[in-house]
Amino acid sequence: MKCPVCSNTLRQVKSKSAIVDVCPSCKGIWFDSEELADFVKLLLQNEKISPEKIKLFSRRNVQTLYKIKEKDKFCPKCGRKLQKFNYSYDSNVFLDRCTDCKGIWADGGEAIAIATYLKENPAATAVGKSLADAMASPDLELEGPLISYFLFAPRFVVPISDDTPRERFPFVTISLIVLCILAFLGQIFLVADAESFMDKFGLVSARFFGVGLMTFMFLHTGVFHLVLNMLFLWLFGDNVEDRFSRPGYLIFCLSCGLFAGILHCVFNRGSAIPVIGASGMVSGIMGAYLIFYPSANVTVFCWYRTIEVPVVLYLGGWFVIQLTSAFMSRNSDVSQVAWCAHIGGFIFGVGVAYFKKLQNKPEHNIT
Repeated sequence: MKCPVCSNTLRQVKSKSAIVDVCPSCKGIWFDSEELADFVKLLLQNEKISPEKIKLFSRRNVQTLYKIKEKDKFCPKCGRKLQKFNYSYDSNVFLDRCTDCKGIWADGGEAIAIATYLKENPAATAVGKSLADAMASPDLELEGPLISYFLFAPRFVVPISDDTPRERFPFVTISLIVLCILAFLGQIFLVADAESFMDKFGLVSARFFGVGLMTFMFLHTGVFHLVLNMLFLWLFGDNVEDRFSRPGYLIFCLSCGLFAGILHCVFNRGSAIPVIGASGMVSGIMGAYLIFYPSANVTVFCWYRTIEVPVVLYLGGWFVIQLTSAFMSRNSDVSQVAWCAHIGGFIFGVGVAYFKKLQNKPEHNIT
């Protein structure tokens, strides 16, 4: 077989775990299907590999495929063009995979880089450990009132920015914002009978299979409702869009809204009250953001000042509020907010993002 980088003949080298094909010139390694996992397991036993040292909540910038400018590589076995992927999504170790024979090409040093990443992967434990450390920290008392306030009075705590830079123009996110604004303007200036309009294009649980199942997520009850949803969509959507192709991100957003509507209907069977708003779709985007960027920080405006909050605490606290509010509203039977739609969208977004990360880690059994 020929090296896909420098075209030299690969040489077979027998390790303790497998026989791999190594390029004597560039030191790249060709792994047949399933060989990479065993090879990295062996490397992990090497005490010379030191773990990465990353502080909790420190930024871990995830590189994307379109930032990697390299020549195309072709499978040394079947000649198919290799597909580049970021191992484990956020390792920033880019391997090349053959979609036909499932073999993987690792440039010189990349196998060791994977072992270093897996030796102690802070991203895998950042969410749970950081929450535990934060709650156990004696310094928490200094910010106790502020944290309690933003957790239990979310309407007065508005996120204004995050520290995750976008990597390309958020075309789909802006298009969704424009579409929602145009729909709202149409509601104001073109709709004569608002009640009939909402009944037809809103989501009504009693008439589940209707046009409202898709249109409800683009309508809003007022300016405040619209502005708040669009703010969250803009703040979290641009970064989540970086992790999908543009058509894929659009499908993801619509699916979040659809799943949110379905869960609302399940828990409100027979209700004739129309539900509208992009909150379910936006909740799904927030859930995906939490999985894709667990070490990010969000700057929020709280009362009269701004504070920087770990996104794990902010979105985690937000989700707890949705669960608590949904439980209380079902007991009281009085609510103007579709809490179950928020919960459904968030869970769907978390699930899709988690699955997408697993797709970029084909040998996930090695951890």
